[in-house]
Amino acid sequence: MIKVNYDPFYNKTRKLACDEIKVLTWNFSYGYGIGSAGVNYYQKSKPHFDNAIIKAQKLLKDQGPDIVFLQELDFKCKKSHYIDQLHSIGHELDYNLAYSNSWKIPYVPFPLLQLKDHFGATNAGAGILSKYPIISNKTIFLPKPKEVHRAVNYFYPFRYIQIVELEVGNDIITIGNVHLEAFKASARSLQSELIKELVVKYSIDFFAGDFNSPPYYSKTSSAIDDYHVDYNYRDDASKKLAQLKNYQDCIDKDDELKNEKKFFTFPTDKPDRRLDYIWFNNTKYKVIETQVLKNNVSDHFPLQSKLIKLNE
Repeated sequence: MIKVNYDPFYNKTRKLACDEIKVLTWNFSYGYGIGSAGVNYYQKSKPHFDNAIIKAQKLLKDQGPDIVFLQELDFKCKKSHYIDQLHSIGHELDYNLAYSNSWKIPYVPFPLLQLKDHFGATNAGAGILSKYPIISNKTIFLPKPKEVHRAVNYFYPFRYIQIVELEVGNDIITIGNVHLEAFKASARSLQSELIKELVVKYSIDFFAGDFNSPPYYSKTSSAIDDYHVDYNYRDDASKKLAQLKNYQDCIDKDDELKNEKKFFTFPTDKPDRRLDYIWFNNTKYKVIETQVLKNNVSDHFPLQSKLIKLNE
């Protein structure tokens, strides 16, 4: 059974509708940077996380996206010194906020042998920042990996799609904020199938996020052999999504194949793959430009697209 969660949202601003819309997706990695949940993890200082917030604010202020899809945010967690990262990034920039609590657990004993660095009580997930008023907000949790022991899965975060309705002028648009499984290809494959169904069911206009799967046509990513990640790409999660009728990736396949490095989003220290996507309904919108923004706050680079509404 799929679990649905209704999380809070807050409105403080209203932007007038226009034909152009700029959207940005960014796995923020809790403001930690490289190694946020891997080997050699240690808790970083509060000034580190404060600086990450400042850099994120500057990027959003400079770029001015209308809608921001954020993954891997902490909401007042010990491991990031009790900062509400969604509020801290978006409130001062006059964004409306929609929370998605996909990882809420009394205690996370990671890293296992470093007691002082344990995550502890965890309340984390994703969020939407929007210049347009938010009407509704819910998160649909996706199945966890079946091959992982129940005891481990208890501490493991849910993957999800956060579905948010926005009031854009006289229209209501629906967006989806997505984070798919990183470590088990079979779970990622199942999750991508469910995303396809949910996109159609809720008539989603845009869905974006960290899909943890490179483009199925990539010539460079197929050689990657991460020590801890099931990136065998046999599931072709991106290929499943590309089969969606009337939906399109903001990065054109032919353009990407000409220069794949231009569109790498991960990891930020030595980029070698694209894991992040913005998909849109191509019967309603047309993409004008898409770019990867160079910013090392996270282990992912932000991906941003400018689109224009088609005449009906």
